[in-house]
Amino acid sequence: MNIAEVIEEGERVVEHTLTGRRLIEKGIEKGVEQTRRDDIRRFLEGRFGPLPEHLRARLAQLTDVAALEELVTQAAVAISLDDFERHVPPAP
Repeated sequence: MNIAEVIEEGERVVEHTLTGRRLIEKGIEKGVEQTRRDDIRRFLEGRFGPLPEHLRARLAQLTDVAALEELVTQAAVAISLDDFERHVPPAP
């Protein structure tokens, strides 16, 4: 291998590593999103019983981890499902 081939091979390895890292990070983020949704559901169902389908659907659409984390807190302190729903961001 000449130097150009070594550099090219190194660049391919770096690109594959970065791609792999991005995929792992995306998978972790998706896992965090789902965990927060599950936390919200468990809080609300434990306090108010089964969730209406429209609320389950709205929660399933949320992907902003910060918004989901805020909703975990709201699920813990809401006085009713209606009160909680006022804090859920509108569907995209």
